[in-house]
Amino acid sequence: MVMAVIMVMAVIMFMVMVVIMFMVVLMFMVVLMFMVVLMVRVGLRFAPGAPEHPAGNQHNRYP
Repeated sequence: MVMAVIMVMAVIMFMVMVVIMFMVVLMFMVVLMFMVVLMVRVGLRFAPGAPEHPAGNQHNRYP
């Protein structure tokens, strides 16, 4: 009986761990995507040595 209770507890703990890990990975992915989008949006404008006119990158969509 005690073993069964311990097993159930272990399974529940494992499930909780998996869910928490999944949530953390999901959050990390979302933050990473957001950062990449931000970098692309800002980096194209203020990239060092970017071959573009100082007036901006209106037509520099796909360098």
